[in-house]
Amino acid sequence: MSYKICEFLKIPNITVNIGAPVSALYNEISVTGMQLNDIATFNTPARIRMATLYAISGIVGGRVANTCNLSEDYVGYATKFGDAAGDFSPLSNLTVTEVKLIGKSLGLPSEFIEKVPTDGLCGKTDEDNLGFSYGYLDHVIRNGVGAGYDEAINQKIHTLHMRGLHKLNPMPAFDPSEKTPVCSQCHHYVEDCDYKETVVEQCEAPENTKVKMTWRSEEKSYLKHPKKINKHNNCPWFELKLG
Repeated sequence: MSYKICEFLKIPNITVNIGAPVSALYNEISVTGMQLNDIATFNTPARIRMATLYAISGIVGGRVANTCNLSEDYVGYATKFGDAAGDFSPLSNLTVTEVKLIGKSLGLPSEFIEKVPTDGLCGKTDEDNLGFSYGYLDHVIRNGVGAGYDEAINQKIHTLHMRGLHKLNPMPAFDPSEKTPVCSQCHHYVEDCDYKETVVEQCEAPENTKVKMTWRSEEKSYLKHPKKINKHNNCPWFELKLG
């Protein structure tokens, strides 16, 4: 089908067979005694394909298009550093349903628009791998609930969405400028929670006794919390609750 699209749109193209390098990598991994699993064999070809695209891009002085759409991205149906990579993304804010409508408005032949979506690597359709249709997923994305409503599918979509967010969010990185709380007694750093709230309790101190925590160079006072909470690093003076 990709050949037909290139021919119809008159797009210059070449074919690079990535079967040999994928097999060579698998063989080298097997030599170490490690056993390949589904995660490795499902994602590795997509990453080698993307490496190939960037090699060709460097040769011709081009840019690599990310062709993932919103439907795929929403449920994490993309390989990190594989088809999820690219230099620009024309479809990332459009669902499969909307991409099809654009194809129709551009006058593309129906065989391109209504083709069964696949990743071109594993031999299965996208919907076989996902367990639900893009039509249902798109309705969830745009309306909050699928047409026909199926609680099990809705829950699966939500689970896949939450599990795949790391593919869309920026890579977590240490920021040395962030202020990290330090216990003024045991001097251990404490990882701050997402809610930016730390409750401190001083052992055996009267309720509402003020205790101190040092945030790098800045010292703050907190009221003793009456509720018993987890101890921080077995410090004999303070008990901390993060979040």
